[in-house]
Amino acid sequence: MQILTSHLKAVLLAAGKKDIRYYLNGVHVNKHHLVGTDGSRMHIVCHGGDWPHEPVTIPRTACELAVKGKTTTLEITPTSIGPISYQPTGGAYPDYTRVMLHGNALAQGVEAGEQMTRLRWEYLRDAEAAVKHVTGKAHFAMAEIKGCWVWSNPTLQVVVMPYRVHAGPKTPAAYSLEPLAC
Repeated sequence: MQILTSHLKAVLLAAGKKDIRYYLNGVHVNKHHLVGTDGSRMHIVCHGGDWPHEPVTIPRTACELAVKGKTTTLEITPTSIGPISYQPTGGAYPDYTRVMLHGNALAQGVEAGEQMTRLRWEYLRDAEAAVKHVTGKAHFAMAEIKGCWVWSNPTLQVVVMPYRVHAGPKTPAAYSLEPLAC
């Protein structure tokens, strides 16, 4: 299956690095999506290809080597990514669909207020880089939904989860977000 190198770069930004939960240290590939998460943030891309195989998690090191090339697309198989061979990471990948937007593109959210202090700013920087890799746009606005900061279009979803819970005023607001097209 062919994927865009920019899509792999986008999800790799959120993939775990030397996490004790070894199954997070890579990019998960299944029928519809490329997914990277470290447990605090998640980037999901619709790869648009035809993945007829069982889902696999490609180790981070193989992904990093593959994106260093100058190609705009990469061929992925269950044992190679571009010219790089890999052994899929074992373990059950988390059910990432639980944090995805589904159905109606209009979702209930919460006004930002002081809740932005709950996020790791480098995660927002990486979210911006992921959006730029996929859309080419450097600036975007995220919405807070159920305590998570989310950006979405039909190709990419970026979810940044808070790392500390603070009680505070919550004012209902509506945000227009597009669910993934796949």
